[in-house]
Amino acid sequence: ILHEAVHGVCFWAFSRQKPRFGWKSAYAYAASDAYYGKVPYLIIGLAPVVLWGVVLAVLAAVLPVRWYSIVQLIQLINLSGAAGDLYVTWLLCRMPKDILIQDAGVAMQIFAPAAR
Repeated sequence: ILHEAVHGVCFWAFSRQKPRFGWKSAYAYAASDAYYGKVPYLIIGLAPVVLWGVVLAVLAAVLPVRWYSIVQLIQLINLSGAAGDLYVTWLLCRMPKDILIQDAGVAMQIFAPAAR
């Protein structure tokens, strides 16, 4: 849920449109009706794994050693929850720079300019 909240905050930060949140079978999602350029969408997609990765790494370093395994388990959950985000990032990096992305949470639409 915190992972999706970060996506939602980023959706809002880049569009000033209220994001939507939902639950689809086994996963939570954040969605937006706005259209995002490639770089803003890459930031939106990677923000949760980066933010929570740093927070959890700092916690692992400063908390008593008895908490280390718990923090690392949460880190593993964060990384596994970001698998789709990482895959989409890889796909988008291979696409033209002037694409637009609309993320409905359970599906995405990617628009590219017509070939010349």
